[in-house]
Amino acid sequence: MLKERRFGKAGRGMAIAVTALVLLGSFVMVAPPAKAWVYDDPLTSSYVKIKSGSGSFSTLSPSSKQIFVQRGETLTGSIVLETYNSMVSSDRAPLIGTPNWGSHSSSYWTIEDWISTGTQSYGSGEISLNAPSTAGTYYIIFAFGAEFTGGQLASCTNWRYADVHGEVWNDGNDIAQLSAAKIAQMQSAGRTTVSYLFDRGSQSWTVPGDAVTVVVSDEGAVPSPFTTSQVTLRSGTGSFSTISQSSKQITVAPGSRLTGEISVDAMNNMGSSAGPLVATATWGTSSSSYWVIRNEVTVGTAQYTTSGISMTAPSSPGTYHIIIAFSDEHDGAQVASCTNHGHGDGSAVWNDGNDLADLSTVQISSAQSSGRASVEYLFASGYQQYVIPVAAITITVKGSVVSHFDDPLTQSYVKIQSGTGTFSSITATNKQIVVEPGAALKGSVAMLAKNDLESTDAAPLIGVTSWGSHSSNYWSVNNWISTGTNSYVSSNIDLDAPSSEGTYYLIFAFNAELNAAQVASCTNWRHEGGVVWNDGNDIASFSSQKIAEIQSTGRTTVNYLFTTWSQEWTVPSDAIRIIVANDEDHAAVMGTISGRVVYPNADPVAGASVVLPSGSTVLTNADGWFSFDLSAGNYDLTLRKTGCEEKHVQVAVGNGQSLYVGDIIMQEASSTTAPNSPDLLPLTFGGIIVVGVVLAALLLARRRRV
Repeated sequence: MLKERRFGKAGRGMAIAVTALVLLGSFVMVAPPAKAWVYDDPLTSSYVKIKSGSGSFSTLSPSSKQIFVQRGETLTGSIVLETYNSMVSSDRAPLIGTPNWGSHSSSYWTIEDWISTGTQSYGSGEISLNAPSTAGTYYIIFAFGAEFTGGQLASCTNWRYADVHGEVWNDGNDIAQLSAAKIAQMQSAGRTTVSYLFDRGSQSWTVPGDAVTVVVSDEGAVPSPFTTSQVTLRSGTGSFSTISQSSKQITVAPGSRLTGEISVDAMNNMGSSAGPLVATATWGTSSSSYWVIRNEVTVGTAQYTTSGISMTAPSSPGTYHIIIAFSDEHDGAQVASCTNHGHGDGSAVWNDGNDLADLSTVQISSAQSSGRASVEYLFASGYQQYVIPVAAITITVKGSVVSHFDDPLTQSYVKIQSGTGTFSSITATNKQIVVEPGAALKGSVAMLAKNDLESTDAAPLIGVTSWGSHSSNYWSVNNWISTGTNSYVSSNIDLDAPSSEGTYYLIFAFNAELNAAQVASCTNWRHEGGVVWNDGNDIASFSSQKIAEIQSTGRTTVNYLFTTWSQEWTVPSDAIRIIVANDEDHAAVMGTISGRVVYPNADPVAGASVVLPSGSTVLTNADGWFSFDLSAGNYDLTLRKTGCEEKHVQVAVGNGQSLYVGDIIMQEASSTTAPNSPDLLPLTFGGIIVVGVVLAALLLARRRRV
């Protein structure tokens, strides 16, 4: 009976378990959702490629798929096509041609009812069409597909649907309705994809095809002499080092710097010299983002180089371009704005939608495939389609916005060597002069500059005084110093010393900028707001600590202003200390000691006392810097800071010397307490009391149990 009860309990448990599994299964074992229907696309590697033409199409080639005609002109001739059909031989595949003007359902024609598999050559047959009566850009498109009739293919209506419902026209996916972007894809790859209508709905489907671009101009339009001229990319350096005839794209991060050179081959078949040859970026302001590469493009083919490119990539991800083109104009602005010199007074007309910077995707594709494009050009009689030689580099901007640049100047320097006139006492170790208030400062200063930038990076070398207006008290010593170590002279200095006694500075510096004002204000050329003065980081605002640093090392760092942020950046520089005093004999024996106090991890020690034997004391600033003037001699500096061990440094300063002692390391005082320290006594007595209380409690508890 006991066994039966146990068995009964076990059986009931098993039944409950089985029931639970069944219920669980009713939730878990649900039929998977039906897979969405889709037909396998057999045409993803198939293509159509235009090879040549005759009659109106005689200029066609694999790299030139554009013709230029007048309104209503009759187009006659034939076109040779190459097809690659990747389907099996039992799959029917008609090849058709269709213009994108006229009635879609009647303007197509069947070239071949069933093309063969593999690679084949077909003629379009004798074409006879009338060009549209309205000026513009049109297309004649050739395509094949897995259909039974040309109408099914031309309407992109699969036979499964057409057999029941008929062909569907003008629903946005006819071959004649392909967008300019789809046409550009065909002309480049020999195929594109469309939303194709099947019996169960529409799906993306490959249409192998190619197209002739037909540019229709008004009667009396100015004929272009450049229909066979072209510009093709050749090579590049720096940011453009991957550019070649077959590689026309670079990928960069937002806001990154683009530097280097681009070389192109310009073929001018006009019969006489043309020009100018210009380059322009498609971001920024059209009227200021172009530059002239060469004023004249000679007859025939010649190589030209866009040297010294230095620009900032757009800050927003996307696709942008650098356009290089020439035309028969008088200046670069006319070419960049597509304004003929005969229009009005010859002034460029900007932002009318036809600037080079406004080229469409189709025009860019034409430029990259054939080296020319038809653009809307402004003549005296108005706008018309006009062919110009064009090349284009695609710039893909993706990734995070740049908010920090690597500093290439950390080992660069400026070091003053000698002087003449008022500065004749200056040497590499003596960079101080003493003058009376208002004295004339005339002469020259020689210096060494070590420049670690690339040769394509502009680097102005300037001189600047620490007195006067920051925005006007600088001058250019050299507009673009060379890389490596070189000598420079700031000659013909003609200044008046300040009228008040004090210590002032004459500073020389260079940086990776485009002009002297950017260097003097420490404002990077990328900053869209222009030069920013008196924000605390102008070179004329350098503190005495910064001056001491540059006189010792030939460089310092400042909080430099970039596009939308500031960062620490090296300024290679050196300075002459100018002491303005009525008592020149006393001032001449003064020197300067400066340095920086840091912890072992290089963090600055702020508020540390630097004490002279006389008791004179200065405090380090937030960055750990200290500086003070004193007579020539030997000194024992004492450094003190609460929580740190006292530090002693011996220094010797000469007459007029600016001595920079570098970083002085202070150790934090040890916090370990000795075992017999009085500080431990309260803890010791406390511990004894706690132990006593615990023992008494244990004894009391034991007595109660007994």
